Amino acid sequence: MNNNIEGSIADKNREIVRDGGFLYIILKCLIKICMGHYLYKKIYYVGKNHIQSRGRSQIVVANHQNCLIDAIGIVTSIDSYTFRPHFWARADIFEVNKTLEKFLRYVGVMPAYRLSESGYDSLYKNLDSIQEGKILLNAGGTLGIFPEAGHQDKRYLGEFTLNYLKIAFEVAQESNFEKEIFILPSANHYSSYFGIREQMAILYDEPISLKEYYQEYKTHPRTTCRKVNLRVRESIKRLMLNIDDLPNYDAIDFIRNNYTDKFAKSHSLPYHTLPEKLSAEKIFVAKLDELKHSGKESLIESIYSQAIDIKNGLDNLKIKFKTLSRKPSVCKMVYLASILILCFPLWVLSLWPHALIYKIPQPFIKRMKDKMLTSSFMLGISVVFTIPVFYILSFIIIWICFSIYLAIIMTILSPFLAIFCWNYTEWWAKFKEQFRLQKFYKSSKNDIFARLKLNSENLEDRLWSIFKSINITLNR
Repeated sequence: MNNNIEGSIADKNREIVRDGGFLYIILKCLIKICMGHYLYKKIYYVGKNHIQSRGRSQIVVANHQNCLIDAIGIVTSIDSYTFRPHFWARADIFEVNKTLEKFLRYVGVMPAYRLSESGYDSLYKNLDSIQEGKILLNAGGTLGIFPEAGHQDKRYLGEFTLNYLKIAFEVAQESNFEKEIFILPSANHYSSYFGIREQMAILYDEPISLKEYYQEYKTHPRTTCRKVNLRVRESIKRLMLNIDDLPNYDAIDFIRNNYTDKFAKSHSLPYHTLPEKLSAEKIFVAKLDELKHSGKESLIESIYSQAIDIKNGLDNLKIKFKTLSRKPSVCKMVYLASILILCFPLWVLSLWPHALIYKIPQPFIKRMKDKMLTSSFMLGISVVFTIPVFYILSFIIIWICFSIYLAIIMTILSPFLAIFCWNYTEWWAKFKEQFRLQKFYKSSKNDIFARLKLNSENLEDRLWSIFKSINITLNR
């Protein structure tokens, strides 16, 4: 009996640490294609050399802003297509059905039982998941953890639980502190949480070896965990955009989103790629925070109030901030109309099957209470269902109706047609913007539009004059 139990445990341990098989390779390929070519226009991996796929016991600790996408970003950072980093996810998704549970475990996801979701009586089940994590670390594997224990819906860093450090030090302790465990700080950043063809950046800092803390942990475990946690948090803060003034978050985010480009230009900061924009935005937000603590609190509060007024005015008119700096152009309207007319037949062709791939998830997305799940759901259903099914169906239909050669050509062209289909919708949006601008300049709303434009220019002047008046220096 004991031999059978030990054999079962050994089999389970091997299952935890083994590499992904053929299905895992196919899934990772599909995910990289869908993320890098469909969902996101560009994905940047910064400090990718710091993440080691094999032979180092490490816990990747990251901020959590975009649900499943955050974890997938870490997975796609690793060049190996068979190496499986493991993550903890809320346990209730494992209870949907047995098939989903098996799939999640296969791709390296372990259940985490939380009091708020699973109830007190289920918390003891975490012991099994923690043991799986320890087995993985002992075998030189990689754990991905989001210690905020829930995703944020804003760009700030929440409080951390200390469980990830408790697990790491316990693994070291079980090896008599001979096993070296590393903590790898990471951060996720998005040009936008929502929509398609946005940009994403996954950033890594240098790994932190816990070996230098082993002696201290032996005598003061809790204090040591808090000390290391503070170091990890500061590292992640340096990587990410952290707007921790939550009462004024909306105003700061609006200013950050619409004035950083001018700030970067005036201070000769590079502002082309997403990592460059992130760097400039971190400096800009830090300067806004410095303004608030410079004895000009009432002045900065009035600036935040003005920013909210502009934001609300734009929302009421249903226009973007950049529209304020644009003028209606008949030439541009004719140019865009010509492109739309000339490309219309190709757009109609590109609608199959990409319109269905995009539209099928929408009814489910609209019913979601947590909008931060939308990108994750869109990616998941595209990889698992809509793209494989409709691409294969399209191949079969073209093969039967025309020829296998045309079917192969159209399948190869499908990803490019998908991108074209989305670009066409963006051209149409720009055309509509020009049309609306024409209407604004000829309607009663022109006065509102003009006041908004004047208000936005006034806000810009006030920001720069305050920076100069208190002589805030630029620390890069």
